[in-house]
Amino acid sequence: MEKYESVITVVFQFVGKVPAPFSTSSLFAENLLKGEKLWNDPGTAGNLMLQKILAEQGAADHDDGKIHTRTTELKTHDERMAFQKLVGLPPYSDLTNAVGILIGGLEKAGRLISVKTTSATPLPNGETIISTRDAQRRLFFMNQHGICFTVDSQLLIAVDKLEGAKFFATEEELDAAGVKLWGENGTGRWRVLVAPIGEEICGLFEFGEMTTLGKRPEGRINELSL
Repeated sequence: MEKYESVITVVFQFVGKVPAPFSTSSLFAENLLKGEKLWNDPGTAGNLMLQKILAEQGAADHDDGKIHTRTTELKTHDERMAFQKLVGLPPYSDLTNAVGILIGGLEKAGRLISVKTTSATPLPNGETIISTRDAQRRLFFMNQHGICFTVDSQLLIAVDKLEGAKFFATEEELDAAGVKLWGENGTGRWRVLVAPIGEEICGLFEFGEMTTLGKRPEGRINELSL
């Protein structure tokens, strides 16, 4: 197969169960660990038993709310074309464009939260140029009562269940809107970070106070007010 001078590595992160086709494609190293390609003697009884154990445990990717990763290394033309098709990108797309890959991936996997691309380009003198690009989903919004929320990047909130919310592109824009509404010398309770604390989803206020938001935090978020 045709070789490229540079090698591109793409790392996806998902919250909870990894959906197909990311959970099944042989492009991803984690999926190969479930099968036979990395086994020296895949047909022996011992290896078959070990593969079954792995498939039932770490490889299962249960919907546990934890972060799961899929990694692919793209070296050849065929690999790049297959990757573009899997993600839903046009042919000959820039596969170092983490933002474009994340947007494309979200069409097929709503649990996708981040993409990291790394390209390694060797130089004639033996050195290598490494370039890394990151993209992640973030959520900044003000609820119907004017409370400003910044959501941890490892949480997914159902935005369609946020009643009367106003959304902002950056945390700075959100904070400016909050200051305009409440003033610089507010109580600090109008700024809330939504983050996982142990097994719970919690709201952390500016001055260290905390409230539990529950497994489905949207309802509690809608209710919070000063």
